[in-house]
Amino acid sequence: MTKGFALVLIPSSTPAEEIERAVSDLLDPHASYMESFEPYQVPCVNCCVSADIGIREANERVGDFHRLWHIYLSFSDEKRPDWKSYIGDWEKTAIDAARSSPHYKLLAPQCDLCNGTGIGTVTYNVSGINYEGRAMTENTWDYLGPVKELAENSGSYEIVVTPDGQAHDRWSVPRSAKKDEWEARTQEIFRKYEEYIVYKVFINK
Repeated sequence: MTKGFALVLIPSSTPAEEIERAVSDLLDPHASYMESFEPYQVPCVNCCVSADIGIREANERVGDFHRLWHIYLSFSDEKRPDWKSYIGDWEKTAIDAARSSPHYKLLAPQCDLCNGTGIGTVTYNVSGINYEGRAMTENTWDYLGPVKELAENSGSYEIVVTPDGQAHDRWSVPRSAKKDEWEARTQEIFRKYEEYIVYKVFINK
């Protein structure tokens, strides 16, 4: 599990008493615990060291899991394919990529999720995020400020959630891309929303 923090951009006109609700409204759709999914298989997120690598590979090559799920739900009952057939390519890509990684290792032969096989069945979004509260830096609350102050600075943040509800995350940048692609993408976002304010929250993914 990766820990870090997310930047949530909201209108500067948001009343103070409504800020936390506005932030929650933008983050909740991306939270791993907000929806229950049909069962599917993943590299074991409890004991497989390279699980995150496999999941990221599947999201890059096949499609973001959360997006695939909502496309699946958009089919009418008559045209909706079998779930296992629909998500099969994503599952296989994630598992194969995790197993072929040089970092592949199983840490718990008696794992409750996979029983030592390295493959677990889950009903939540393993690509989702969980947020734990406002960020605090150097013993001072540093969770709110103008976006324009970010436009000239780079920072260590994993996700930027824009006012349109889109979550832009560091893991969506292909590994083959230049190292500065994530920074370039976020700077473009900050320039677009420079009149907004940013709310920082701790997250794990």
